[in-house]
Amino acid sequence: MKEKQSLAMGGQAVLEGVMFRGGEKISLAVRKPNGEIHVESQTVKSLNKRHKLLGLPIIRGAMNLVDAMKLGVEMLTHSANISEGEEGEQLSKKDIFFAVFFAIAATIGLFFVAPTLLVELLEWVFGKEFLFKNIVEGIIRLSLFLSYVVVISKLKEIYRVFQYHGAEHMVVHCYEQQEDLTVENVSRYSPLHKRCGTSFLLLVMVISVGIFSMLPWMSIMPRIFLRIVIVPLIAGVAYEVTRLAGKSKSKLVYVLMLPGLYLQKLTTRNPDFDQIEVAISALKGVLDMDSEEIDIESDGLYNENDIACKVEV
Repeated sequence: MKEKQSLAMGGQAVLEGVMFRGGEKISLAVRKPNGEIHVESQTVKSLNKRHKLLGLPIIRGAMNLVDAMKLGVEMLTHSANISEGEEGEQLSKKDIFFAVFFAIAATIGLFFVAPTLLVELLEWVFGKEFLFKNIVEGIIRLSLFLSYVVVISKLKEIYRVFQYHGAEHMVVHCYEQQEDLTVENVSRYSPLHKRCGTSFLLLVMVISVGIFSMLPWMSIMPRIFLRIVIVPLIAGVAYEVTRLAGKSKSKLVYVLMLPGLYLQKLTTRNPDFDQIEVAISALKGVLDMDSEEIDIESDGLYNENDIACKVEV
């Protein structure tokens, strides 16, 4: 007999708030200009739930990434409207499509196309004898990603978002330990979490180095095309690894995830009590949405379903 338990949680920091998702249930909590916490909840249909094929391992990771980016754009925009006192304004489906399309295109362009173009330039400078091109490309890609994270971590405008990012992680820790969701309890936990989207993106970059190093070196256009085509595969593999790591209590797995945890020191900040309160409100919004209807095996693992890894701000 299955015991009724709460949902596994994935989340995202937004402007002056936090969004949580458990299964197909979503809750957004945002601090309004008057100090009140606005909470709203809804249900959504995940892309990987619409067809069995899209829910298969590896494929579901790529689908979850697109799903998370689409939802992220919606929640960021909506939270901005609420935090500025303009509830009700919504992006059209067309606006969301183009926003997600350009976000994906910019990411692929910066981290996958640009590195191979730079290696092409190095080959032109140093000649055809230039060795270890795939490895050099991987190092450039990883360097670009780390530089990007460092740069955005220095922006004052995003500091409060990173505080909410930390609050999101702390609330999830408290929830996973089955403690009461109070500001006092949550404040004792770390703002770092091994299922964080920052760790996921770092893993994508590392896995890309390994996969691309096994590919033959070819002319520039086929090489760029192949890089772009393989991106969903890399995202899918990274998702499965992150998902398994989230369920594992192995010390070895923890050590392997340490680079991602250290990188989170740049994308999370210690929140104040008011921000923790907002994150708690967001999580409770999901838990209040008929969670008793969801069956999860009673094994103490709260990160068991497919939504355990979501890309975050």
